[in-house]
Amino acid sequence: MRITYIHHSCYAVECEEALLVFDYWQDPNNLLHNMISECQKQVYFLVSHFHDDHYNPEILELDARRIVSYDAKKRRRIPDEKATAVMRMDEVYEDELIRVTALKSTDVGVCYLVEADGERLFHAGDYNNWYFERGDEHLKVSAREMEGLFMATLRKAKSAAGEIDHLMFPIDPRLEEHTLRGIRQWLKAIPSHHLYPMHTWQQDITPYLDELQQEYNIKIHWQK
Repeated sequence: MRITYIHHSCYAVECEEALLVFDYWQDPNNLLHNMISECQKQVYFLVSHFHDDHYNPEILELDARRIVSYDAKKRRRIPDEKATAVMRMDEVYEDELIRVTALKSTDVGVCYLVEADGERLFHAGDYNNWYFERGDEHLKVSAREMEGLFMATLRKAKSAAGEIDHLMFPIDPRLEEHTLRGIRQWLKAIPSHHLYPMHTWQQDITPYLDELQQEYNIKIHWQK
């Protein structure tokens, strides 16, 4: 299994018989387009929610299976025939190559637990402990409520997976001193072998990753 960072929250995961693309938005280095043009495997696009930085309508024109969240289907007006599966929390999609479970996000939409080639992957979408000291108008919940929402999904993920081979998770420096709050809570609860940071807004997160590396036995894969 090979995992390639594309941009922002987009990762491409090459499995034995499938190419999984999570939350495609932009492809500034043309990595994804090159991969797809050369790909002889089944391509999947997984969309966690409707936000601009997690969705590109170009996926509707490509030859692929599309697993989309319920809010993306509605807000992006994705035609029925273009959606292989529309996912709400706790729903499962399974075919001959992959199994996908949708869990509740702490923002909008869902996050994805995926089983492929005998390995478990988790793509958070916008799931995180968005712990803003002064609150956040967009999220419309208090820091205490956010904590509860985050922990509820964390418990479900732990029950469903036990441990994670490949974890794609936000390390968002806009949270300032709370940037690592969510990922620390996750790693304390769920053994995870490889971490792929995302949602960094192209900021230098090296100091945060150095802290994590000192605290947890996890391999971190990162490129700005």
